[in-house]
Amino acid sequence: MSEYQIVKHCAPTLAGLKSGNLIRISFKDKKDLNAQIRAINCKINSKGIYFITLSISSSNAWIYIFRPHLLQKILNNADAMRILEDLGYDLTSLGGLLRSLKARLEGYDMKDNFPHEIGFFLGYPTEDVISFFENKGKNYLLCGPWKVYHDVCSAECIFEKHRKCTKIYCQRYESGTSLEKLAVRSSISC
Repeated sequence: MSEYQIVKHCAPTLAGLKSGNLIRISFKDKKDLNAQIRAINCKINSKGIYFITLSISSSNAWIYIFRPHLLQKILNNADAMRILEDLGYDLTSLGGLLRSLKARLEGYDMKDNFPHEIGFFLGYPTEDVISFFENKGKNYLLCGPWKVYHDVCSAECIFEKHRKCTKIYCQRYESGTSLEKLAVRSSISC
């Protein structure tokens, strides 16, 4: 897993604009992958950013990069919690929620059971995640990083902000700024 890949796919989370990102990476050695994740966590956990493996196969892994304090705000939303409870999530703690997400993603078999509630964990608007479920992914008003069912104007602004952030972060990384310096320190301790 290259640091550039992290910057390219997770810049809004590194910048504190988003609660989390999910990236799928290929790897050859599981021990090496785990060592890389530990090393990255050592570099940026002090900034309030954490990397965890949600699902792993023989050659691919889903890695979740997140800011717990931003994720907690989203998961304190009563509507999101009701859906997560209906899906069997452990609501007792943030760790319980993450373990439940991990179990749901590990059970994903590339058919129709992808855990679309992951939108809550990625910082998508609650009403859009709920509408995605209600509409079975159809009838959306705008499609970008997520399917938008409600506030198109706000979503377009967020999409553009995330695109600009990614462009700037990639340019800075390519110019020699380290991942640790790109990661913005969290204003709230975890």
